[in-house]
Amino acid sequence: MYLESILWLLSWPILIYISLKAVQYALKKYEHKLEEE
Repeated sequence: MYLESILWLLSWPILIYISLKAVQYALKKYEHKLEEE
C-alpha cells in the first residue's frame, strides 16, 4: 500500500506534464490553422 501511494504521487507530475504538452501542441495546430485562412 505504501509503495502504491508513492507511485500515485509520482504519476501526478507526469500526467500534468503530458496534459500540458498536449494543450501546447493543440494550440500550435490551432494557430497554424488560423494563419492559413
